[in-house]
Amino acid sequence: MKTVIKHFEEVVGCVFLIVFVCLTILNVILRYFFGFILTWAEEIIVISFVWSVYIGVITAFRTNRHVAIDAVVRLLPSKVQRVIDVWVDVVVLILSLYMTYLGIVLCMNVGAKTTTVLRINYVYVNLSVVICFGVLSILGIVRFIRRLTGKYEYIDPTAEYK
Repeated sequence: MKTVIKHFEEVVGCVFLIVFVCLTILNVILRYFFGFILTWAEEIIVISFVWSVYIGVITAFRTNRHVAIDAVVRLLPSKVQRVIDVWVDVVVLILSLYMTYLGIVLCMNVGAKTTTVLRINYVYVNLSVVICFGVLSILGIVRFIRRLTGKYEYIDPTAEYK
């Protein structure tokens, strides 16, 4: 149970990914063998994909496994690397806070817009942006404070994931 709580966003992201993959496979089989598709499934596929991607961003940031080109930075002295890491954290934090704000504005401006078949309000789709970048902002603040207080433990992205 502790593992599920510790990796909550990964579990939720995997559920969305499984729904995405299964419905995509089902629609491909139905189209190929029977000549029709489930139109409602396409909306669920898109929504599941969006949510799995944004939740994956949270996981990548939390585990320090996001895409980074740091070959030049790693050639610099460790003190300079730490300064650059702090500046990167500040930039990511500012961008995350701004994206959270834009996501809130996006959700507020949806109004009554719904998906075509299932009539799901787009707030539920756009909420993925708010949650993703809101969590990134919180994680960024925590990381920044830990770096400044010397309590940040660098997570080696090449190490085995636990």
